[in-house]
Amino acid sequence: AKTAAGLHKPDGLDEINSINLREVYESLELEDLTGIAWRYGRRLRAVGITTPLEFLDCDVVTLEKIVFKGIVGKQWYERLRGWEVDDRVFNVGRIGRQYVLESRSLSMEEVLARLHYLCETIGVRLRSQASGARGVYVYARSSDYGYWHASKLLPLPFFSNQAIYSLAKQLFFKAPPNIREIGVHCYSLEYDQTSQISIFGDLVARHERIWNAVDSINGRYGDRTIHSAHTLMAGPYIEQKIPFGSTRYF
Repeated sequence: AKTAAGLHKPDGLDEINSINLREVYESLELEDLTGIAWRYGRRLRAVGITTPLEFLDCDVVTLEKIVFKGIVGKQWYERLRGWEVDDRVFNVGRIGRQYVLESRSLSMEEVLARLHYLCETIGVRLRSQASGARGVYVYARSSDYGYWHASKLLPLPFFSNQAIYSLAKQLFFKAPPNIREIGVHCYSLEYDQTSQISIFGDLVARHERIWNAVDSINGRYGDRTIHSAHTLMAGPYIEQKIPFGSTRYF
């Protein structure tokens, strides 16, 4: 459906079905298929698959065992033929974001502002799943491709942007210099929480009402209508991303 929606933008109305499937694929490049970016395109071309039609005609064993080396190959075999393989709801195991810094000369305060921004987007996703997290994991890659990470697990779940950033910031102060990439994840998710406790000691009901109001306003008037002033300068650099097949976050 998403591929069809992009055939004749902005006002086209197209349907891809069993009758016109090959005709439509013949007019496209590999990267025109939703979910095929340059990395997957490179994998396909490495085995001689250079067009969507060749992709369609490839057998499932080649896709699963040679191209994608896993179940993703079988899923693409089905997806190309119109089968719905993405509309499956699973409880999320962890929620995270990462970002490659736009400059290697950023101060620690500037890096933390970008980390804070990532924590805000994770908070929105966490609450959209009606869940709380008990753990925070942060990592950094340095300019020499070294990898550093740290994590902390709490006995009680949290869900607010401030709680996520507060924990991530505490951990991140031990990160090495010359950072080129940062990332933060929330893990040990707990669903359908009826009494989530703020690490700042606020009353639970008041805390939930505030964040429900913030999410509602941002959902109605636009992403980041309300956000921390600390992340103001990071906003122009970090784009909002939705993982392929993960529109359940929004």
